[in-house]
Amino acid sequence: MFEIEITASDETTHGAYRADVPGTEVLAELTWHARGEASAKVRVADHTFTPPQARGQGIAAKLVEAMVAD
Repeated sequence: MFEIEITASDETTHGAYRADVPGTEVLAELTWHARGEASAKVRVADHTFTPPQARGQGIAAKLVEAMVAD
């Protein structure tokens, strides 16, 4: 398994976690939207994508772990 660097974007109501994937120029991605009032806002994952040639390596799980950690 290789190390991946995850970057996050947060636009308050929505955002994404993205990672470069070795061997492709296509990024792996998890998108999310916020739910709840400002004091109890949570992030709800909408979608994950991993390029086909990199699937089965746990990349999407790492994106989910990054969102949960935040």
